[in-house]
Amino acid sequence: MIRYLESSGISDRPKKKQKGSLSNWRKGNSRNSRSEKARGKNSNDHIQKLNDLLEEARKCVEQGRSRRDQFIEIDKQIHMNLAQIAGNPIYTSILHSIHENIHRYYERFLSMEERELEENYQDLCNIVRTVEDGNAGEARKFAQEHVQRFNRYMKKREQNEGD
Repeated sequence: MIRYLESSGISDRPKKKQKGSLSNWRKGNSRNSRSEKARGKNSNDHIQKLNDLLEEARKCVEQGRSRRDQFIEIDKQIHMNLAQIAGNPIYTSILHSIHENIHRYYERFLSMEERELEENYQDLCNIVRTVEDGNAGEARKFAQEHVQRFNRYMKKREQNEGD
């Protein structure tokens, strides 16, 4: 998710200077122009798709752990749609690879019980809402908090396994 934010110009991390044609490309794809480009791609169709996915996710959360696997698939689709909105095909490819391989770790490192499902759902709602509003700073903040929280959960479960 953090790479998505960086690729779409939402990150505050400094960029290395590039030479030649890459430098020219970067001038036309500065943080502001990439953010504007991403916002411009937030057509009603993209936003509607994200909101439809959020509605499906909400139904899964309401039904609890029995719909955990469906929720995880919807979560993946939301992340992939956000990557498409950003317009970075490299990030989209990397994210696809991550999501194809991460499922084996869910059972081991994330319980995805009702509390975690609800937190994940709320994070997704916050991210989609801020993307819809064109608020890159808030989207970045929510995405970073989301990643950090679930990383803490996974580390805690890993430590508990060792005990």
